[in-house]
Amino acid sequence: METTVDSFYLLMVWGKVVFRNQEALQGIEFMTDAGQRLKHLRESVRPKLSIRKMAEELGIPASTYATRENETKSPFMRLEWVLPMADVLERHGVPREQVMELAGADAEGLRGQEVEVAAWVQAGNWTENNEIDHDERERVVWPFRQKMPDGIVALEVRGDSMDMMYPSGSVVFAQDPVILSESGKSVELGDIVVARRKNDMGDFEYTLKELAQAPEGGFLLLPRSRNLVHRPIPYEPLQEWYIGHHPSDASADSLCIVGVVVGALISYMDGAL
Repeated sequence: METTVDSFYLLMVWGKVVFRNQEALQGIEFMTDAGQRLKHLRESVRPKLSIRKMAEELGIPASTYATRENETKSPFMRLEWVLPMADVLERHGVPREQVMELAGADAEGLRGQEVEVAAWVQAGNWTENNEIDHDERERVVWPFRQKMPDGIVALEVRGDSMDMMYPSGSVVFAQDPVILSESGKSVELGDIVVARRKNDMGDFEYTLKELAQAPEGGFLLLPRSRNLVHRPIPYEPLQEWYIGHHPSDASADSLCIVGVVVGALISYMDGAL
């Protein structure tokens, strides 16, 4: 499955890793926040382009520019900030499309669809009440060039049971398995899934794991972690034949799959991988 993705992001799509620009990733660290990526682009200019000179060409105070470069920790910057930066850096030989990616946009300034990160999912222990307060929610840009499919939710990953794939702080895009099946796809072994169960208090709890075949038959929800304290979780769907064919019964009280990860913005802030 071929997909075009942003140069500075590693994205997982149906278990495949695709880079749009492999060369852009050689010799640099994976960078999550837009400020780091902006700094990398500015410092790639020859002859050297200082913060003071960059700000001067933008027509803004050096302190304002420095704040945007040093303190923007989210994956994307405001489009109105990035447009003049693209003009300046393009004059210095930086490809315009690389600069526009700071805003999650193409070279013409068209952005992908934005998604609100309204909840988090624990990659570790089961957790409930995972909604993020409204005033603390961030918006991220659907990073693929194709239209965002229906039934997508953006979830912040917390915990370390999946840190070999999605370190804490990453954002995963999960699709409702029922809607997934309507597009002709299905839940498959090897998918990263959001699983849900009902605890003894009658509350729903969630976790992020990989769906795998158990050696003795049946299925497992596997951690992918450097922390060996995390153990596989046995998983027996009410309708076992749905794997590879139909979605799980997400209305059931028992353990079930309620989301399949179809893409992600990967955080490397903790030095994972």
